[in-house]
Amino acid sequence: MSKAKEKRSSAAKFKPGEQVRVRHGVTDTDYPDMPLGGWTGDVVEVYDDLMYMIKWNKETLASLHPVFKARCERDGLTFGQYCLGEDDLEPDSGGPLKIEQPKQITSNSTMSI
Repeated sequence: MSKAKEKRSSAAKFKPGEQVRVRHGVTDTDYPDMPLGGWTGDVVEVYDDLMYMIKWNKETLASLHPVFKARCERDGLTFGQYCLGEDDLEPDSGGPLKIEQPKQITSNSTMSI
């Protein structure tokens, strides 16, 4: 491993096993009308480019918007985990979930609410 990669990995703000929360205002890259703000989970992997694989906790999974779940299933995507950048995350200090809900579902899906 190069020294540059070692520095980047050691500079990671979060480590595997830590609980994190998605900052409000962050949206899904595949479905930009679906906000991810408030989702919580555990870091399962840290990549050299300071991207994090997050496994959503049970409370978050139970709170997912049904249109989001349907889109993921339709498109063959998993909704149990997601990769996010360090700037999209903050430590999860616990407390109740404050999950952002979509303001308007766009027509990139055949689903309607």
